[in-house]
Amino acid sequence: MGRIYFEDVNIAKGIAMLLVILGHSPIVYPIDLQQIFWCRWLVDVIYSFHMPCFFLLSGFLFANTTAQGHKNIINKVRRILVPYFCFSILILGIKYIIPSLVNRKVDSIGTYIDKILFYGGEYWFVYVLFFIFFIFEHLRYFLNKKILAYWLLLLLIIVYVSGIVPFASNLFLNDIIVYYSFFFVFGYVFYSQYQWFKKWISKDCIYYSLCFLFGVTNILLIHDLEKILLLKKYVLPIIGTFFCWSLSMRVLDFVQLRKIFGYLGKYSLQFYLFNGFALTFVRSLLVSYLNISNSVILVILIFSLWVVLEFVMIEITRKISQLSFFFGY
Repeated sequence: MGRIYFEDVNIAKGIAMLLVILGHSPIVYPIDLQQIFWCRWLVDVIYSFHMPCFFLLSGFLFANTTAQGHKNIINKVRRILVPYFCFSILILGIKYIIPSLVNRKVDSIGTYIDKILFYGGEYWFVYVLFFIFFIFEHLRYFLNKKILAYWLLLLLIIVYVSGIVPFASNLFLNDIIVYYSFFFVFGYVFYSQYQWFKKWISKDCIYYSLCFLFGVTNILLIHDLEKILLLKKYVLPIIGTFFCWSLSMRVLDFVQLRKIFGYLGKYSLQFYLFNGFALTFVRSLLVSYLNISNSVILVILIFSLWVVLEFVMIEITRKISQLSFFFGY
């Protein structure tokens, strides 16, 4: 069977990518907007699920891949690892040459290279995602045995929450790999339940119930429920992810929204990679040069200009064939 294109999954990635940008819009440098209650609340709501959402969707799509074994690993090296190193080197150059633009300075080139190789650099998500792809490509046999996959999900929770396995100084971000592997495996296992989920979520009563549940748990009671570790780390992310996914299915009914979020989903990696470059320019323009300090106006302008600038950067670079290999197109 050939690979199936899931438009709703691509749109869900687009929604999650937009939330990544919105979640970073309440900046902490050169002024700290997250000291303001509504900004902190907005960040907490988005952070309750947006990154687990990416890993769960990645696991789902991993189950849909036709290329397996070394071919799939080589593809991930080209699509993920090469852009990771290219953009990490670009950021190192900017941090070293114009340190006044960034809030995390470079102590030394050697220390920064060490961070890139062993601690995820500035792109921890790409770094962790590659390791998860690499690990589970070799464990695909176990993932295909449902009972073993279910036991693996339970084991990942126990290992992370209990701390029975000591993590070695966060080398290779091993604790983060263990945590997000749960959502990746969850997405892989859920692949076989997709048709059931699609039929289930299409019912208005189910969809609006999920919206209500998300509103109560991830918005109204976010700060109360986050005190319970299992809820914070696993239940809230899953509720948020399925809310985002179900929302993507409703977006399919609107042509223009399908195009917008489809574009965001298709180039979600590039949006993530250009993230820091666009933010640095936008916040310098609005805060350092235009001296805007009103939190509402600033968040709206940062978010809007950020999205537009990244769109321009992607449209320019994707048309330059020489850059496609280095930028993950």
